[in-house]
Amino acid sequence: YHAEYGAVIVTGGLGPTHDDVTMDAVADAFGRELVLEDEVRADLIEYMADYEGVDPDELDSETVELDLAAWGATPAGARPLLNPVGLCPGAAIENVYVFPGPPAEFEAMFDLVAEEFGGDAVSETLATTAPEGSLTDTLAEFRERFDLVVGSYPSSEGTNRLKVTGSDPDTVAEGIEWLRERVSTPE
Repeated sequence: YHAEYGAVIVTGGLGPTHDDVTMDAVADAFGRELVLEDEVRADLIEYMADYEGVDPDELDSETVELDLAAWGATPAGARPLLNPVGLCPGAAIENVYVFPGPPAEFEAMFDLVAEEFGGDAVSETLATTAPEGSLTDTLAEFRERFDLVVGSYPSSEGTNRLKVTGSDPDTVAEGIEWLRERVSTPE
């Protein structure tokens, strides 16, 4: 399905645990094997040396208690995206971008490729006191009515957010106003 979109972003599920299957799935989707690229291996060794407080040249990579391939393998032929703030790399393969799930890691890695994304997106946010689960029908109707993206962001502090994004500021404003008429907002 990636050919139908300008870009596909996949997040989370990177690493060595049994539920970290994202790189495997992306490699399978493209019919590729997972490989540990030299630059990724070197980055993982550098990360471990920093963690252990030693110079990377002093770290015996053969005795590192870290399965480097499990932490760093990417699909063959993909462009590895080294992780500026964490351990697992991401990858870019054709128009699919794979990023780690933790927000700080995702944001730092996205900054590495942000210039590859174009377009003039406009977003507006509406605060609502409505529980996220109660918005299902309203958001479904919104999606049918408007050619806009709407995201729902719950908060444990009682005020949730609805974020509307599109390319035309007037249409985004119209969508926000439509939602404002249909959902409860803070006083």
